Parts: sequence; C-alpha cells; structure tokens
Amino acid sequence: MIIVIGDIFVDEWVTGESKKIAGDCPVPIHEEIGRETTPGGAAHVAELLERVGGEKVCLIGMVGTDDRGHWIKRKFDFPHFVVYGPSESWTSRR
Repeated sequence: MIIVIGDIFVDEWVTGESKKIAGDCPVPIHEEIGRETTPGGAAHVAELLERVGGEKVCLIGMVGTDDRGHWIKRKFDFPHFVVYGPSESWTSRR
C-alpha cells in the first residue's frame, strides 16, 4: 500500500473566450464557457498513483466542510482517510 499524506485542495479549471478589453484598463474580459474540477495537491498525486495501478493508495489529509471538501470526500472512497478540518472553507485553486 502507498500512503500519500499532504495538503488536499481542489483545482478548478475555467475555460472561456476573451473577445474584448475592459474600457478602464488593458485587461481582457473573460466569458466563461466551461468549468472542470479536479483533485489538487496530495489528492492529485493519489489519483495519479491509482491510475497507474499496481498497489492500493491511501490518501491522508484535511478538507473543509464546504462544497469542495464534500466533493473531495465523495471522489475518494475507502481506503482513503480524508479528515474534515476546523474551518468551513478550504483551499481551492483557479
């Protein structure tokens, strides 16, 4: 069994188009077309190890009690030990 211990967070990939520039500063205005959510940090490592197969992977880390924390908890079933942390929100990266 491989044990992965570390920071667990969610990566959110937002795709879209920029067809114009903001009037008050030179910043593109992004129109969202799609969104994909993937495990990040130690959760990403655990997912990759599961994909290559061979041995069972155990993920140990903390997540919040928000929607992203529940998503991670549903994503990884036993034998993964995902512990809810003391705060309601947790790390996500966009």
